[in-house]
Amino acid sequence: MVEVRGNDIYRAGVKIGWLNQNRLYDRTGKELGYFTSDAVYDVKGERLARIEGDYVYAGGRRIELEQVIHGIAAIGLSDAARVAVSTFLGV
Repeated sequence: MVEVRGNDIYRAGVKIGWLNQNRLYDRTGKELGYFTSDAVYDVKGERLARIEGDYVYAGGRRIELEQVIHGIAAIGLSDAARVAVSTFLGV
C-alpha cells in the first residue's frame, strides 16, 4: 500500500517520493514527471497514461481506473495524481 501524507509519498512507512503541485519526485529528488487533470507525462513531456471516463490507457492497455488507484491511500488527491504515483512509483 502506498500512502500520501501531505506532499510526501510512503510505502510501508518509508518515504519513496513527494509531490510538488503537479510534479512528482523520487526519494533522491529526481523529477520523474508531471500530471494534468487527465494525463501523466514523463519529464520530456511524453504522455505515459491518460484517463478517459472510468479507464486508464497506458502502454497500449486499457485498465479500470479503480484498479490503478486502489492501492493508494490519499485524502483529497485527484485521480490523475494517483495515476501518476502508480505510474512512476508503483503500488
